[in-house]
Amino acid sequence: STAILDAVREVKPPFSPEAVVDEFAGLMRRYRISSVQGDRYGGEWVQEQFRKAGIYYEPSEKPKNGIYLDLLPLLNSGAVDLLDNDTLKHQLASLERTVIKGSGA
Repeated sequence: STAILDAVREVKPPFSPEAVVDEFAGLMRRYRISSVQGDRYGGEWVQEQFRKAGIYYEPSEKPKNGIYLDLLPLLNSGAVDLLDNDTLKHQLASLERTVIKGSGA
């Protein structure tokens, strides 16, 4: 199966975190998305804000670098269709591949 990326948003400081969650939740609702999974940045605050906005936020069991390592083969195999967005391409290319000792990664 193929995942298709339909929207890219970037928020630069200064910004209101609550307003960003509201904006992103609104975008997700337009796509009929009711749940999202993300890293643990921000702790329970992020989960609570998305819950208030009507979106279920599930923290990933993996750290950010683990999520990225899982994404790499999907990108390389063409299983993910990305938008032609220079910022997205730059940010993905800038991500570090961190090997976790004993992980085989």
